[in-house]
Amino acid sequence: MSPYKLIAPELPEIIKLRDLIHEISHISKVEMMREMADYQITLAQFNVLRCIAHQNGEVSISKISHECQAVLPTMSGILERLELRGLISKSRDSNDRRSYLVSITPEGQSLLDQIKRTHTQQIEGFMLGISEKDRKNFIRLLEQYLRNLKTRFDQQMEDHIE
Repeated sequence: MSPYKLIAPELPEIIKLRDLIHEISHISKVEMMREMADYQITLAQFNVLRCIAHQNGEVSISKISHECQAVLPTMSGILERLELRGLISKSRDSNDRRSYLVSITPEGQSLLDQIKRTHTQQIEGFMLGISEKDRKNFIRLLEQYLRNLKTRFDQQMEDHIE
């Protein structure tokens, strides 16, 4: 049973929005996976690399796992493959000798920057024919949608923990 209350299931714009979000999500994921293959990296590895880069320095594996919403065994395998490629480095945590800290290497940052440039160019292409005003409004609406989504997600995570 869904934890979401149906507010107005009969509204055609809600149905249209649901279908658009599903289609955009699916096509975006397929396109990103194809793009990642060009760089010989999986989408999961890219997301982890991005999470590490956003931490600005060394970060614990458990924090990366939480930020990327991945279980530790899965995260360990992803990190191992990234380390083998020289895209990240691991070092012992001086505060907890059982734990490791992870950071992005210059090679990893360079790859991440290349992928981001390619992805930005693709998005620019997808936005052709959309005015600057509509782009700004689109961004504003997506930001609000994301805030709502994160709020709902955080609430469910809290409910799950309790």
